[in-house]
Amino acid sequence: MLQDYRRLSAYTSEERIIPITRAALLKKLHEGARKAGVKEIRIHDLRHSHASLLIKAHCTPVEVADRLGHKDPSITLKIYSHMYAAQRTKIADMLDDMQE
Repeated sequence: MLQDYRRLSAYTSEERIIPITRAALLKKLHEGARKAGVKEIRIHDLRHSHASLLIKAHCTPVEVADRLGHKDPSITLKIYSHMYAAQRTKIADMLDDMQE
């Protein structure tokens, strides 16, 4: 995606694609956690939260894999299969409700 962005935009190699450094983002993340009185998390934890939200929004493993950049949805399922198990329970409950 970044390569497409560079190719299709007026991006030059001297510019930052993301206008914040990793260190600055981490500092803001930790400051926000401190102000909110919650546990500090790593930047990578935001990726897991993003994936979890997509799964709760009923996105398929293929859609989540594409969003996370996994080459194969089996990678996504290996990491997040427990979340999809919860979805299966909801589906079973929904089918039970339809029979009533």
